[in-house]
Amino acid sequence: MVSETRAREPTEGLGKDGPATGGGYASVELVTDERYAGEMWRRATLREFRWRARCLGVESDPAIARALGEMAALTVDLSEMSETQERSTARAPWWRDGEYDARRAEEANDRGMEAMSGKRYETACQRYELAIERCKTLLEDSLDRKYIIAETRWRMGDVDGALTEISSASFRDSYDEFSCKKCIELGARLLHLQDLINRAAREVEDAQFTNAIRLFDMILQRPEGRMRTRFRGRILRSRAECQLRRHEYDAADDPIASENLKQTARDLSECIALNGNDHEAYVLRAEMRLGRGDHQGAFTDLRSAQTIAPALRGIDKMVRDAAARALRGSSRANIKSEKDPCARGGKYYDVLGIKPDADLRAVKSAYRRLAAVWHPDKWIQASPEDAAAAETRFKIVQRAYATLSDAKQRKIYDLDPARLDAESS
Repeated sequence: MVSETRAREPTEGLGKDGPATGGGYASVELVTDERYAGEMWRRATLREFRWRARCLGVESDPAIARALGEMAALTVDLSEMSETQERSTARAPWWRDGEYDARRAEEANDRGMEAMSGKRYETACQRYELAIERCKTLLEDSLDRKYIIAETRWRMGDVDGALTEISSASFRDSYDEFSCKKCIELGARLLHLQDLINRAAREVEDAQFTNAIRLFDMILQRPEGRMRTRFRGRILRSRAECQLRRHEYDAADDPIASENLKQTARDLSECIALNGNDHEAYVLRAEMRLGRGDHQGAFTDLRSAQTIAPALRGIDKMVRDAAARALRGSSRANIKSEKDPCARGGKYYDVLGIKPDADLRAVKSAYRRLAAVWHPDKWIQASPEDAAAAETRFKIVQRAYATLSDAKQRKIYDLDPARLDAESS
Protein backbone atom coordinates (compact mmCIF):
# COMPACT_ATOMS: atom_id res chain seq x y z
CA MET A 1 0.00 0.00 0.00
CA VAL A 2 1.35 3.37 -1.00
CA SER A 3 1.38 6.11 1.60
CA GLU A 4 2.41 9.71 1.16
CA THR A 5 2.65 12.38 3.84
CA ARG A 6 3.88 15.92 3.72
CA ALA A 7 3.73 18.35 6.61
CA ARG A 8 3.32 21.35 4.42
CA GLU A 9 2.95 21.86 0.66
CA PRO A 10 2.55 25.10 -1.29
CA THR A 11 -0.92 25.28 -2.81
CA GLU A 12 -1.71 28.96 -3.31
CA GLY A 13 -1.50 29.78 -7.00
CA LEU A 14 -0.16 26.33 -7.87
CA GLY A 15 -2.85 25.46 -10.44
CA LYS A 16 -1.37 24.11 -13.59
CA ASP A 17 1.56 26.47 -13.75
CA GLY A 18 3.72 24.99 -11.02
CA PRO A 19 4.77 26.16 -7.55
CA ALA A 20 3.17 29.31 -6.27
CA THR A 21 4.96 32.41 -5.29
CA GLY A 22 2.60 33.03 -2.41
CA GLY A 23 3.22 31.87 1.08
CA GLY A 24 0.06 29.88 1.78
CA TYR A 25 0.39 26.25 2.74
CA ALA A 26 -2.15 23.50 3.31
CA SER A 27 -1.81 20.36 5.35
CA VAL A 28 -1.76 17.12 3.37
CA GLU A 29 -3.39 14.13 4.95
CA LEU A 30 -2.05 10.57 4.87
CA VAL A 31 -2.98 8.77 1.65
CA THR A 32 -3.69 5.06 2.09
CA ASP A 33 -5.41 4.30 -1.20
CA GLU A 34 -3.08 3.06 -3.97
CA ARG A 35 -5.32 4.24 -6.79
CA TYR A 36 -5.72 7.75 -5.36
CA ALA A 37 -2.00 8.02 -4.53
CA GLY A 38 -1.10 7.08 -8.10
CA GLU A 39 -3.50 9.64 -9.50
CA MET A 40 -2.06 12.35 -7.22
CA TRP A 41 1.48 11.52 -8.33
CA ARG A 42 0.59 11.61 -12.04
CA ARG A 43 -1.16 14.97 -11.78
CA ALA A 44 1.64 16.47 -9.68
CA THR A 45 4.26 15.24 -12.16
CA LEU A 46 2.35 16.76 -15.08
CA ARG A 47 2.11 20.12 -13.27
CA GLU A 48 5.85 20.02 -12.57
CA PHE A 49 6.70 19.38 -16.22
CA ARG A 50 4.52 22.29 -17.29
CA TRP A 51 6.14 24.58 -14.71
CA ARG A 52 9.67 23.60 -15.78
CA ALA A 53 8.79 24.14 -19.45
CA ARG A 54 7.53 27.66 -18.60
CA CYS A 55 10.62 28.43 -16.53
CA LEU A 56 12.86 27.43 -19.45
CA GLY A 57 10.78 29.42 -21.91
CA VAL A 58 10.11 26.42 -24.17
CA GLU A 59 6.40 26.03 -23.43
CA SER A 60 5.50 27.32 -26.91
CA ASP A 61 7.89 24.95 -28.68
CA PRO A 62 5.79 22.60 -30.92
CA ALA A 63 7.57 19.44 -29.77
CA ILE A 64 7.26 20.35 -26.09
CA ALA A 65 3.62 21.38 -26.51
CA ARG A 66 2.87 18.09 -28.28
CA ALA A 67 4.62 16.08 -25.54
CA LEU A 68 2.74 17.92 -22.81
CA GLY A 69 -0.56 17.30 -24.62
CA GLU A 70 0.17 13.59 -24.90
CA MET A 71 1.08 13.43 -21.21
CA ALA A 72 -2.17 15.17 -20.28
CA ALA A 73 -4.21 12.78 -22.43
CA LEU A 74 -2.48 9.74 -20.97
CA THR A 75 -3.03 11.06 -17.44
CA VAL A 76 -6.76 11.29 -18.10
CA ASP A 77 -6.84 7.82 -19.69
CA LEU A 78 -5.05 6.26 -16.72
CA SER A 79 -7.40 7.95 -14.29
CA GLU A 80 -10.45 6.65 -16.16
CA MET A 81 -8.94 3.17 -16.33
CA SER A 82 -8.26 3.23 -12.60
CA GLU A 83 -11.84 4.28 -11.86
CA THR A 84 -13.20 1.50 -14.10
CA GLN A 85 -11.10 -1.13 -12.34
CA GLU A 86 -12.20 0.20 -8.98
CA ARG A 87 -15.88 -0.10 -9.90
CA SER A 88 -15.57 -3.53 -11.52
CA THR A 89 -16.06 -6.58 -9.31
CA ALA A 90 -14.81 -9.03 -11.93
CA ARG A 91 -11.42 -10.55 -11.40
CA ALA A 92 -8.89 -10.20 -14.19
CA PRO A 93 -8.16 -13.42 -16.13
CA TRP A 94 -5.08 -15.22 -14.88
CA TRP A 95 -3.13 -14.68 -18.09
CA ARG A 96 -3.61 -10.89 -17.96
CA ASP A 97 -2.42 -10.17 -14.46
CA GLY A 98 1.17 -11.23 -15.12
CA GLU A 99 0.88 -14.34 -12.94
CA TYR A 100 1.06 -17.96 -13.97
CA ASP A 101 -1.62 -20.26 -12.59
CA ALA A 102 -0.22 -23.79 -12.79
CA ARG A 103 -3.57 -25.46 -12.08
CA ARG A 104 -5.43 -23.65 -14.85
CA ALA A 105 -2.54 -24.17 -17.25
CA GLU A 106 -2.66 -27.91 -16.63
CA GLU A 107 -6.44 -27.91 -17.14
CA ALA A 108 -5.99 -26.15 -20.49
CA ASN A 109 -3.37 -28.68 -21.46
CA ASP A 110 -5.68 -31.55 -20.50
CA ARG A 111 -8.42 -30.12 -22.72
CA GLY A 112 -5.94 -29.98 -25.56
CA MET A 113 -5.01 -33.61 -24.96
CA GLU A 114 -8.68 -34.61 -24.94
CA ALA A 115 -9.17 -32.85 -28.26
CA MET A 116 -6.20 -34.75 -29.69
CA SER A 117 -7.59 -38.08 -28.46
CA GLY A 118 -10.96 -37.25 -30.01
CA LYS A 119 -9.22 -36.43 -33.32
CA ARG A 120 -10.33 -32.80 -33.08
CA TYR A 121 -6.93 -31.67 -34.23
CA GLU A 122 -7.88 -28.13 -35.17
CA THR A 123 -9.26 -27.52 -31.67
CA ALA A 124 -6.15 -29.04 -30.07
CA CYS A 125 -3.87 -26.86 -32.19
CA GLN A 126 -5.83 -23.77 -31.19
CA ARG A 127 -5.43 -24.70 -27.52
CA TYR A 128 -1.66 -25.01 -27.87
CA GLU A 129 -1.38 -21.78 -29.85
CA LEU A 130 -3.48 -20.00 -27.24
CA ALA A 131 -1.16 -21.28 -24.51
CA ILE A 132 1.83 -19.81 -26.34
CA GLU A 133 0.05 -16.51 -26.89
CA ARG A 134 -0.90 -16.26 -23.24
CA CYS A 135 2.62 -17.12 -22.25
CA LYS A 136 3.81 -13.86 -23.86
CA THR A 137 2.26 -11.90 -21.01
CA LEU A 138 4.63 -13.47 -18.52
CA LEU A 139 7.97 -11.89 -17.77
CA GLU A 140 10.54 -12.63 -20.46
CA ASP A 141 12.93 -14.42 -18.11
CA SER A 142 10.40 -15.91 -15.69
CA LEU A 143 10.66 -19.61 -14.92
CA ASP A 144 6.97 -20.12 -15.64
CA ARG A 145 7.40 -18.74 -19.16
CA LYS A 146 10.42 -20.96 -19.78
CA TYR A 147 8.51 -23.96 -18.48
CA ILE A 148 5.48 -23.36 -20.74
CA ILE A 149 7.61 -22.85 -23.85
CA ALA A 150 9.70 -25.95 -23.11
CA GLU A 151 6.59 -28.07 -22.55
CA THR A 152 5.09 -26.84 -25.81
CA ARG A 153 8.26 -27.45 -27.82
CA TRP A 154 8.87 -31.02 -26.81
CA ARG A 155 5.21 -31.89 -27.36
CA MET A 156 5.57 -30.50 -30.87
CA GLY A 157 8.57 -32.81 -31.37
CA ASP A 158 11.39 -30.33 -30.71
CA VAL A 159 13.20 -31.86 -27.72
CA ASP A 160 16.44 -29.97 -28.41
CA GLY A 161 14.59 -26.65 -28.50
CA ALA A 162 12.84 -27.49 -25.23
CA LEU A 163 16.16 -28.25 -23.56
CA THR A 164 17.63 -25.01 -24.86
CA GLU A 165 14.74 -23.09 -23.33
CA ILE A 166 15.11 -24.82 -19.94
CA SER A 167 18.89 -24.40 -19.90
CA SER A 168 18.50 -20.66 -20.47
CA ALA A 169 16.39 -20.30 -17.32
CA SER A 170 17.97 -18.56 -14.36
CA PHE A 171 17.38 -20.28 -11.02
CA ARG A 172 19.76 -18.09 -9.03
CA ASP A 173 17.44 -15.14 -8.48
CA SER A 174 14.19 -17.09 -8.23
CA TYR A 175 12.48 -17.51 -4.90
CA ASP A 176 9.68 -19.69 -6.28
CA GLU A 177 10.62 -23.16 -5.06
CA PHE A 178 7.76 -24.84 -6.96
CA SER A 179 8.74 -23.26 -10.31
CA CYS A 180 12.39 -24.20 -9.82
CA LYS A 181 11.49 -27.78 -8.97
CA LYS A 182 9.20 -28.36 -11.95
CA CYS A 183 11.73 -26.84 -14.38
CA ILE A 184 14.52 -29.02 -13.02
CA GLU A 185 12.35 -32.14 -13.23
CA LEU A 186 11.31 -31.32 -16.80
CA GLY A 187 14.94 -30.76 -17.76
CA ALA A 188 15.92 -34.16 -16.33
CA ARG A 189 13.16 -35.92 -18.27
CA LEU A 190 14.10 -34.14 -21.49
CA LEU A 191 17.77 -35.02 -21.06
CA HIS A 192 16.85 -38.69 -20.77
CA LEU A 193 14.67 -38.48 -23.87
CA GLN A 194 17.43 -36.73 -25.79
CA ASP A 195 19.90 -39.43 -24.79
CA LEU A 196 17.59 -42.20 -26.05
CA ILE A 197 16.92 -40.34 -29.31
CA ASN A 198 20.63 -39.74 -29.94
CA ARG A 199 21.46 -43.38 -29.22
CA ALA A 200 18.76 -44.51 -31.64
CA ALA A 201 20.11 -42.13 -34.30
CA ARG A 202 23.59 -43.62 -33.95
CA GLU A 203 22.18 -47.13 -34.33
CA VAL A 204 20.37 -46.05 -37.51
CA GLU A 205 23.62 -44.60 -38.91
CA ASP A 206 25.30 -47.96 -38.27
CA ALA A 207 22.36 -49.79 -39.94
CA GLN A 208 21.57 -51.53 -36.63
CA PHE A 209 17.83 -51.18 -37.14
CA THR A 210 16.83 -53.80 -34.56
CA ASN A 211 18.66 -51.94 -31.80
CA ALA A 212 17.18 -48.63 -32.95
CA ILE A 213 13.66 -50.09 -32.87
CA ARG A 214 14.27 -51.30 -29.33
CA LEU A 215 15.27 -47.77 -28.27
CA PHE A 216 12.23 -46.25 -29.96
CA ASP A 217 10.06 -48.78 -28.11
CA MET A 218 11.59 -47.60 -24.83
CA ILE A 219 10.72 -43.99 -25.68
CA LEU A 220 7.14 -44.89 -26.59
CA GLN A 221 6.72 -46.72 -23.28
CA ARG A 222 7.62 -43.60 -21.31
CA PRO A 223 4.84 -41.19 -20.21
CA GLU A 224 6.02 -38.65 -22.78
CA GLY A 225 5.85 -41.26 -25.54
CA ARG A 226 2.35 -42.40 -24.62
CA MET A 227 0.87 -38.90 -24.89
CA ARG A 228 -0.88 -38.22 -28.18
CA THR A 229 1.41 -35.42 -29.31
CA ARG A 230 3.52 -34.67 -32.36
CA PHE A 231 6.49 -35.98 -30.41
CA ARG A 232 4.86 -39.42 -30.37
CA GLY A 233 4.16 -39.07 -34.08
CA ARG A 234 7.82 -38.31 -34.74
CA ILE A 235 8.97 -41.41 -32.84
CA LEU A 236 6.38 -43.61 -34.58
CA ARG A 237 7.62 -42.40 -37.96
CA SER A 238 11.24 -43.12 -37.01
CA ARG A 239 10.33 -46.63 -35.85
CA ALA A 240 8.36 -47.26 -39.04
CA GLU A 241 11.30 -46.19 -41.18
CA CYS A 242 13.57 -48.60 -39.31
CA GLN A 243 11.09 -51.44 -39.88
CA LEU A 244 10.99 -50.69 -43.61
CA ARG A 245 14.79 -50.70 -43.86
CA ARG A 246 15.03 -53.80 -41.72
CA HIS A 247 12.74 -55.85 -44.00
CA GLU A 248 13.68 -54.18 -47.27
CA TYR A 249 15.09 -57.37 -48.80
CA ASP A 250 12.96 -59.97 -47.02
CA ALA A 251 10.65 -62.25 -48.96
CA ALA A 252 7.04 -61.15 -49.36
CA ASP A 253 5.75 -64.28 -47.63
CA ASP A 254 8.05 -63.96 -44.59
CA PRO A 255 5.63 -64.14 -41.60
CA ILE A 256 7.83 -62.02 -39.30
CA ALA A 257 8.31 -59.33 -41.93
CA SER A 258 4.61 -59.37 -42.78
CA GLU A 259 3.60 -58.86 -39.14
CA ASN A 260 6.14 -56.08 -38.59
CA LEU A 261 5.03 -54.28 -41.75
CA LYS A 262 1.45 -54.36 -40.51
CA GLN A 263 2.63 -52.60 -37.39
CA THR A 264 4.53 -50.17 -39.61
CA ALA A 265 1.33 -49.31 -41.46
CA ARG A 266 -0.43 -48.65 -38.14
CA ASP A 267 2.47 -46.47 -36.94
CA LEU A 268 2.42 -44.32 -40.07
CA SER A 269 -1.36 -43.95 -40.00
CA GLU A 270 -1.25 -42.79 -36.37
CA CYS A 271 1.63 -40.46 -37.15
CA ILE A 272 -0.37 -38.81 -39.95
CA ALA A 273 -3.41 -38.60 -37.65
CA LEU A 274 -1.31 -36.77 -35.05
CA ASN A 275 0.32 -34.47 -37.59
CA GLY A 276 -1.38 -34.20 -40.95
CA ASN A 277 1.48 -32.04 -42.28
CA ASP A 278 4.18 -34.69 -41.80
CA HIS A 279 5.20 -35.14 -45.44
CA GLU A 280 7.92 -37.63 -44.50
CA ALA A 281 5.27 -39.98 -43.11
CA TYR A 282 3.32 -39.78 -46.39
CA VAL A 283 6.45 -40.59 -48.40
CA LEU A 284 7.25 -43.59 -46.18
CA ARG A 285 3.70 -44.92 -46.43
CA ALA A 286 3.82 -44.53 -50.20
CA GLU A 287 7.03 -46.58 -50.25
CA MET A 288 5.38 -49.31 -48.19
CA ARG A 289 2.29 -49.33 -50.43
CA LEU A 290 4.43 -49.62 -53.54
CA GLY A 291 5.99 -52.74 -52.04
CA ARG A 292 2.53 -54.20 -51.57
CA GLY A 293 1.43 -53.33 -55.11
CA ASP A 294 -1.01 -50.61 -54.02
CA HIS A 295 0.03 -48.13 -56.71
CA GLN A 296 -3.04 -45.95 -56.47
CA GLY A 297 -2.61 -45.60 -52.70
CA ALA A 298 1.06 -44.75 -53.17
CA PHE A 299 0.17 -42.12 -55.72
CA THR A 300 -2.38 -40.56 -53.34
CA ASP A 301 0.17 -40.39 -50.51
CA LEU A 302 2.83 -38.86 -52.73
CA ARG A 303 0.36 -36.26 -53.97
CA SER A 304 -0.35 -35.35 -50.33
CA ALA A 305 3.38 -35.03 -49.64
CA GLN A 306 3.76 -32.86 -52.74
CA THR A 307 0.94 -30.57 -51.58
CA ILE A 308 2.47 -30.18 -48.11
CA ALA A 309 6.09 -29.78 -49.26
CA PRO A 310 6.19 -28.76 -52.94
CA ALA A 311 9.89 -27.91 -52.66
CA LEU A 312 10.82 -31.41 -51.44
CA ARG A 313 13.67 -32.68 -53.54
CA GLY A 314 12.57 -35.24 -56.14
CA ILE A 315 8.89 -35.19 -55.15
CA ASP A 316 7.68 -34.21 -58.64
CA LYS A 317 9.43 -37.16 -60.25
CA MET A 318 8.14 -39.52 -57.57
CA VAL A 319 4.58 -38.39 -58.21
CA ARG A 320 4.94 -38.81 -61.99
CA ASP A 321 6.44 -42.29 -61.61
CA ALA A 322 3.70 -43.34 -59.19
CA ALA A 323 1.04 -42.04 -61.58
CA ALA A 324 2.53 -44.02 -64.44
CA ARG A 325 2.63 -47.19 -62.36
CA ALA A 326 -0.98 -46.63 -61.27
CA LEU A 327 -2.01 -46.42 -64.91
CA ARG A 328 0.13 -49.08 -66.55
CA GLY A 329 0.19 -51.43 -63.60
CA SER A 330 2.94 -53.84 -62.58
CA SER A 331 3.49 -57.53 -62.20
CA ARG A 332 1.80 -57.44 -58.78
CA ALA A 333 -1.23 -55.28 -59.59
CA ASN A 334 -2.42 -54.57 -63.13
CA ILE A 335 -5.14 -51.96 -63.03
CA LYS A 336 -6.36 -53.01 -66.50
CA SER A 337 -7.08 -56.57 -65.47
CA GLU A 338 -10.57 -57.98 -65.25
CA LYS A 339 -10.44 -57.60 -61.46
CA ASP A 340 -10.39 -53.83 -61.75
CA PRO A 341 -13.96 -52.48 -61.91
CA CYS A 342 -12.82 -49.24 -63.54
CA ALA A 343 -10.98 -51.10 -66.30
CA ARG A 344 -14.03 -53.17 -67.23
CA GLY A 345 -16.69 -50.55 -66.39
CA GLY A 346 -18.04 -52.77 -63.61
CA LYS A 347 -20.79 -52.06 -61.08
CA TYR A 348 -20.98 -48.45 -60.08
CA TYR A 349 -20.71 -49.35 -56.40
CA ASP A 350 -17.47 -51.16 -57.14
CA VAL A 351 -16.22 -48.25 -59.21
CA LEU A 352 -16.59 -45.90 -56.25
CA GLY A 353 -15.50 -48.55 -53.76
CA ILE A 354 -18.62 -48.31 -51.59
CA LYS A 355 -21.29 -50.71 -50.34
CA PRO A 356 -24.76 -50.91 -51.94
CA ASP A 357 -26.33 -49.45 -48.78
CA ALA A 358 -23.95 -46.47 -48.66
CA ASP A 359 -25.60 -43.12 -48.03
CA LEU A 360 -25.20 -39.97 -50.12
CA ARG A 361 -22.41 -38.71 -47.88
CA ALA A 362 -20.32 -41.81 -48.53
CA VAL A 363 -20.98 -41.52 -52.28
CA LYS A 364 -19.73 -37.91 -52.34
CA SER A 365 -16.70 -38.74 -50.20
CA ALA A 366 -15.72 -41.62 -52.49
CA TYR A 367 -16.13 -39.45 -55.58
CA ARG A 368 -13.95 -36.66 -54.16
CA ARG A 369 -11.26 -39.16 -53.26
CA LEU A 370 -11.17 -40.69 -56.75
CA ALA A 371 -11.47 -37.33 -58.50
CA ALA A 372 -8.39 -36.13 -56.62
CA VAL A 373 -6.47 -38.97 -58.28
CA TRP A 374 -7.92 -39.26 -61.81
CA HIS A 375 -9.04 -35.75 -62.74
CA PRO A 376 -7.39 -34.73 -66.06
CA ASP A 377 -5.87 -31.63 -64.44
CA LYS A 378 -3.70 -33.96 -62.35
CA TRP A 379 -2.20 -35.48 -65.51
CA ILE A 380 -1.22 -32.39 -67.49
CA GLN A 381 2.48 -33.24 -67.34
CA ALA A 382 1.98 -36.94 -68.04
CA SER A 383 2.50 -38.65 -71.40
CA PRO A 384 -0.41 -38.51 -73.89
CA GLU A 385 -1.06 -42.24 -73.36
CA ASP A 386 -1.24 -41.93 -69.59
CA ALA A 387 -3.34 -38.76 -69.78
CA ALA A 388 -5.84 -40.49 -72.07
CA ALA A 389 -6.08 -43.52 -69.78
CA ALA A 390 -6.61 -41.25 -66.75
CA GLU A 391 -9.37 -39.36 -68.59
CA THR A 392 -11.14 -42.63 -69.38
CA ARG A 393 -11.04 -43.69 -65.76
CA PHE A 394 -12.31 -40.30 -64.62
CA LYS A 395 -15.27 -40.48 -67.01
CA ILE A 396 -16.26 -43.86 -65.55
CA VAL A 397 -16.02 -42.44 -62.03
CA GLN A 398 -18.13 -39.44 -63.08
CA ARG A 399 -20.78 -41.70 -64.61
CA ALA A 400 -20.98 -43.79 -61.45
CA TYR A 401 -21.24 -40.72 -59.26
CA ALA A 402 -23.93 -39.10 -61.43
CA THR A 403 -26.06 -42.23 -61.15
CA LEU A 404 -25.62 -43.03 -57.46
CA SER A 405 -25.87 -39.44 -56.21
CA ASP A 406 -29.33 -39.01 -57.77
CA ALA A 407 -32.00 -40.84 -55.75
CA LYS A 408 -34.25 -41.49 -58.77
CA GLN A 409 -31.48 -42.76 -61.06
CA ARG A 410 -30.07 -44.86 -58.25
CA LYS A 411 -33.41 -46.67 -57.81
CA ILE A 412 -33.55 -47.38 -61.54
CA TYR A 413 -29.97 -48.65 -61.49
CA ASP A 414 -30.61 -50.93 -58.51
CA LEU A 415 -33.52 -52.57 -60.36
CA ASP A 416 -31.34 -53.73 -63.27
CA PRO A 417 -27.63 -52.95 -62.73
CA ALA A 418 -26.44 -55.50 -65.29
CA ARG A 419 -28.22 -53.75 -68.16
CA LEU A 420 -26.88 -50.33 -67.27
CA ASP A 421 -23.40 -51.75 -66.77
CA ALA A 422 -23.56 -53.23 -70.26
CA GLU A 423 -24.74 -49.94 -71.73
CA SER A 424 -21.96 -48.01 -70.00
CA SER A 425 -19.37 -50.48 -71.28
